[in-house]
Amino acid sequence: MLPYTPLQHLLLERIGRPLVMTSGNRSDEPIAYQDGDALTRLDGVADLFLVHDRPIEVRCDDSVARVVDGAHPSCAAREATCRLRSP
Repeated sequence: MLPYTPLQHLLLERIGRPLVMTSGNRSDEPIAYQDGDALTRLDGVADLFLVHDRPIEVRCDDSVARVVDGAHPSCAAREATCRLRSP
């Protein structure tokens, strides 16, 4: 990933090698957005955890988009719904 926050720039500068950062969840599971839940559910999966003293109020899954037969559907993974847009 490319760093897009000041913290990520500082981490990459200090570590000096690529990092893989992603939301905290296993396949087919909701995002673990509370620190305690993430530390328990992702133990043995993640090498490190980046936590903050400000809690996340609402989790938000990533959206997925792909071109199908020339149409551009926009799919929200958390809702399992798609809306077709004209090209």
